[in-house]
Amino acid sequence: MNMKNRYNGLTLILVIIGLGICLVGGAYAAYNSLAFQRGVVRNRDSEEIRFTSNLLKTYLPTENATTTNYETVLYPFSEHTGDNEELTIQLKIANYLLTNEDMISEKDIVFDLIITLSNQQEDGVYTLNGNAITNGSVTVPGVTLKGRKSNSVQYTIGFKGIDLNKLTITVEAKPTNASSASLGRRILAANICPCTNSQVNPLSCTGTLLQNGGKPGDYYGYSYEVSISSGKACVTMYWNPTYFKLDPYFLEKLEARPEDEDGSLKVNGADYEYDDAAGKITFIMDQTQAEDDYVITFYPIVEKKSELISNVENEWRAMSELFSVTATEI
Repeated sequence: MNMKNRYNGLTLILVIIGLGICLVGGAYAAYNSLAFQRGVVRNRDSEEIRFTSNLLKTYLPTENATTTNYETVLYPFSEHTGDNEELTIQLKIANYLLTNEDMISEKDIVFDLIITLSNQQEDGVYTLNGNAITNGSVTVPGVTLKGRKSNSVQYTIGFKGIDLNKLTITVEAKPTNASSASLGRRILAANICPCTNSQVNPLSCTGTLLQNGGKPGDYYGYSYEVSISSGKACVTMYWNPTYFKLDPYFLEKLEARPEDEDGSLKVNGADYEYDDAAGKITFIMDQTQAEDDYVITFYPIVEKKSELISNVENEWRAMSELFSVTATEI
């Protein structure tokens, strides 16, 4: 065989091998693409259906939830409330996490709202969104929260001051058959008891540095959780301004609270009082409006981080002492 024929033969072999690689590679890419699409579909179908409330708790069918063992939620009012004073409780039910409106339900939720009164006054006046509750109970059927975007419904339950420390309002949000299956048969429910402040457990406020793995020097930011046990409080958070800067997103969150239409979450008429130089911020927290737990992020000042890590000896206990929180009940 001459050199020309050898060259042509070798070229043909290389072309065949190249085509084979392209076909295999294309098939593998197509397989991966289909597998990815199937994964997306599976993930979407198994998406957690979010069904939340500012006052109601989640119950699974295995918990044998009944009106007698629903959690009691105390809803406090002033000690100086008059017997004839008109009072209201604000109830919110949503298809997203109340602490993160981006975490929404992919699917529609349809539920029946059932409200039952106990220990009410014989001649008492009770209302739901301004409409009278007769015979001690009311049902609102077929309430729909459309999926794929954040949706919520608000209810105002009305009664008189004479009902404080006596009335129990059992509220149940029970999904209809199709929604119930998607929700794993979960329901929202609680026994809401309007009461005076003295009936509520004394306010407590806690602050916790959430990071505890590795060493402080391994992190670019630190998360500090602030929680109150009940009621409403004016909270002040402190940090060492020599070493830390507050994440400005937290200020935006305080400014954007949608529940603050009546100004009940204002500090001297403002969303907060902030002193960056002193390392201090004061704001209102209110358990009845689902504003009872915040995670606040702090970032170390870059040019001071080495000094910070040295001063705390790269230990979490010493790091946590650079933050503190106090609260005064309102």
